[in-house]
Amino acid sequence: MKKALSIFLIIFGAGIFFYGSYIGKQVQNQEQMMQQSGGARRRVPLVGPVRKGTAIASNQQAQKRQGAMQMWLMNQENSVGWLHGIGAVMFIAGTSSLIVLSIPRKNRD
Repeated sequence: MKKALSIFLIIFGAGIFFYGSYIGKQVQNQEQMMQQSGGARRRVPLVGPVRKGTAIASNQQAQKRQGAMQMWLMNQENSVGWLHGIGAVMFIAGTSSLIVLSIPRKNRD
């Protein structure tokens, strides 16, 4: 029973760690996409007050979306750190308990 729990901790800890790595790669891809799309805005000719107001409003909306996306990315990076830490701790705990349980005990009479 104890060895089964140790093996479960090892497998579950490794799974959490690798899931954190997967999320980390997704966050990196999103950051690269944000950096590439930063300069690729659609330019609207500023002829007349209506178009100028529309361009300003659209620019403000784009900045709000970019700020929200940056906050989301920061939260995801924080989650990745926690997943890596928890996964590593569980893996180490499972491995060390499995090593301790595999050491033969002397019979104490």
